[in-house]
Amino acid sequence: MKESPLAQPIVEFVRKNRLDTLDGAFDFGQGHDMVKPGLGRRRRTRVEFSDEDGRGWILFIKRYESPTRWEKFKRFITFRRRWCEAKNEFDNICAVRQAEVPTMRAVICGAQLGFWGVGRNFIIVTAVPGESLEKTGDAFFEKYNQDHDMLDSFNRQILRLVKMFHAAGFVHRDLYASHIYMHEHDGLLEMNLIDLARVFRPRFRKFRWKVKDLSQLKYSMPQFWIEKYFSRFLEAYLGTGSPKVVGRWQRAIDSRVADMIKRAERKRQDSK
Repeated sequence: MKESPLAQPIVEFVRKNRLDTLDGAFDFGQGHDMVKPGLGRRRRTRVEFSDEDGRGWILFIKRYESPTRWEKFKRFITFRRRWCEAKNEFDNICAVRQAEVPTMRAVICGAQLGFWGVGRNFIIVTAVPGESLEKTGDAFFEKYNQDHDMLDSFNRQILRLVKMFHAAGFVHRDLYASHIYMHEHDGLLEMNLIDLARVFRPRFRKFRWKVKDLSQLKYSMPQFWIEKYFSRFLEAYLGTGSPKVVGRWQRAIDSRVADMIKRAERKRQDSK
């Protein structure tokens, strides 16, 4: 797939605000920080701006503070190269788009290089349309639970997204409903996959990695879809209705989902 150039308003905004430099990206103070537990050295910022014609644009900036010397040393020993979170995600986005899987655009990334590895680094990406299935899934199924055409469209879109992604050799490792965005326009549905920081192409144990993705999907999707459509989704994903084949995948997925439920329950109990 030949990638089209970035929209000119995005290019101009990045240059105007020095977001094409490391210092500029870390000095940038506009936007809304998306704070949640467990971010560690990461800072995620949502930036909205308008161009000269009044059109609105949204970018996301992910900034990583420099790891400790010990962390840099461990990465050097483990990866035998300068490991960079931002560059890794940038490359993942480009590779996934090259496979024609719908996702965001990578705008730019940058990093501070040192003897033992990468220090501060950042990446800027575009937004995808719509909202996550985590936020809108229940409302969607409540609205369209009797609309067979719309339900069929939903199932075709999510199947296409996951099959294309896995068929290209990728696994996500965080394939939750929160990372699948759905956009409804003119009676049509569009789905995009986001958060590609941990994506990779496994060489071994592919069954295990795909099961992990599908388990995360089943665990996080609305209950209506799980009960009514997941079995059909799995058969279509596998391309077979063979009880032996489907049963093997279903047992592996359900075992992982059960473990995820137990872990979530332990966390709830510990937080009381």
